[in-house]
Amino acid sequence: MTAYEYKVVPAPAKGERARGIKGTEARFSHSLERVMNDMAADGWEYQRAETLPSDERSGLASTVTVWRNVLVFRRGKAGDVAAYQPRKLDAPKPYVLTTPLAEAVHDQQTATGTSDPDQPLAHPMNTLVALPVASTAPPETPRLGETPEVARTARVAATDNGVEETQDLHQMSSILRDRAARLIAAEQPGRS
Repeated sequence: MTAYEYKVVPAPAKGERARGIKGTEARFSHSLERVMNDMAADGWEYQRAETLPSDERSGLASTVTVWRNVLVFRRGKAGDVAAYQPRKLDAPKPYVLTTPLAEAVHDQQTATGTSDPDQPLAHPMNTLVALPVASTAPPETPRLGETPEVARTARVAATDNGVEETQDLHQMSSILRDRAARLIAAEQPGRS
């Protein structure tokens, strides 16, 4: 477990003047930024801001509670080097050949006459095996318990676009021809 040391500093109460900074908010932000950067340069990590009560004397016999704004910083203790030690990674797992590739290597070793597993292969690039790839085409044979008619209906339903009885239009329908004639007649004055 990492041990930390903490440092509490008073938060700035008013802004500092600086070249190019105008306005009360900008000056206050600049003074807060300066405190944060100074602490970070010394290795302190900002944690939080707190408002805490403080009892102060006021006059001869009375006390007054004043609320103070402070900034809390922390850093790892200098003697705690265990937090900065690198972790050891686990050793990688050995690669295990899959069955088709292992059979191909065995077949090549028997073809070349080398059965020693430590002996390098004659042609290492020839050890690649073309594995069967699943087809994306729909199966032509019906599934178990499915009749050929059901399989054909399922293929047709998969390609259906949802529009019923579509026809290719090679010519305009009579309704469109009649409407076009009426519109043309209405546009030409003098024809009725």
